[in-house]
Amino acid sequence: MTDTTQVDPIEIIRPEIASLPPYITGIKYDEVARLNPDIEILRLGSNENLYGPSPDAIAAIQEAVTEINLYPDNTNTILRQELSADLGFDGGRLLFSNGSEAILSTIIDLCVRPGDKVVTLQPSFPIVEILTKVAGGEIIRVPFDEDLTFSVDNFCDAVKKAPRLIYLCTPNNPTGTYFTADELTAIAQAAPSDSLFVVDEAYAEFGECYDDFPDNRAILEAAGKPYIVLRTFSKAYGLAAMRIGYGICYSADFAGRIASADTVFNVGLLAQKAALAAWRDQDHKDSCLAAIKSEKARTEKVLSDNGHQLFKSGGNFSCINYDAMEMAVDIQSRLRETGIFVKSSKGVANDGSLRVTTGQPEQNDRFLEVLSTLK
Repeated sequence: MTDTTQVDPIEIIRPEIASLPPYITGIKYDEVARLNPDIEILRLGSNENLYGPSPDAIAAIQEAVTEINLYPDNTNTILRQELSADLGFDGGRLLFSNGSEAILSTIIDLCVRPGDKVVTLQPSFPIVEILTKVAGGEIIRVPFDEDLTFSVDNFCDAVKKAPRLIYLCTPNNPTGTYFTADELTAIAQAAPSDSLFVVDEAYAEFGECYDDFPDNRAILEAAGKPYIVLRTFSKAYGLAAMRIGYGICYSADFAGRIASADTVFNVGLLAQKAALAAWRDQDHKDSCLAAIKSEKARTEKVLSDNGHQLFKSGGNFSCINYDAMEMAVDIQSRLRETGIFVKSSKGVANDGSLRVTTGQPEQNDRFLEVLSTLK
């Protein structure tokens, strides 16, 4: 029998795939808890809604459990109708999938050709760079300035290089920063007419709590630019485990062509039921948003008073900038020893940052207390 283990994967996989570094998956909280039974785990590293989903969503999941032997509605009919009616556009412009990240993957796979350019902030959602490399595209990174803001002029210069796709994560992951109306308008005016805007609004509901958070879709509509706005039920609606997100496209024709190349049953029955119930319970979502905004403001005041440099965040998290990546990683490790999980990543230039989810008051108090002991 031939020993197939001797076949070098590089001979099978496309070169741009074979050269990718291993993907770093999320934190295995359950595994850490199993290995450290005496430590209380505090999940501040994944930007989950720690206030939880609507009770109506939980009830909808429980009620639908007996139907899991049946395939789900592959057109998400009721959810599509209610979202489009409430948001005020043709339901044919909506795409659904198992998380907005899955739609992002499909968009890049179908739209980015080898050699095409993709413009993004640095740092921003890292999966964009991975997916672009998989497609054979070229990433153009626009870094933040030392004062933790970014130059709209530099971004406009980047989008003038005829990119196939312009990725705007707003509020941005991991910094939490967001584009103002004037900034997005300038970027839209500078971009070529056939550059696709992908506006990742995974954290937009939190950003909408602030007076200067713009209507990104309206701005791109007014500019006549092709776009898709990505949203998710994972964050504000507290349904991260259900894996359901949606995209709002600039035209139904574009949405239909993207959907035709996607898998058929890409949103499960329980996810559809939970999302519909969560959408109908806007009071619960609004209550969570108000609590998170208040707690984040309180937490960030303590951090600022203690000398921490913060990005202006519109998400359900804060982002602390450190002078070196080693400092961020060291503090992350020392927090983890106490059971507190946060997320380190690149900051400005060679700096490092820590992204910290806003939890409930007692969770935030514990984080602040332990952080204050680390020097």
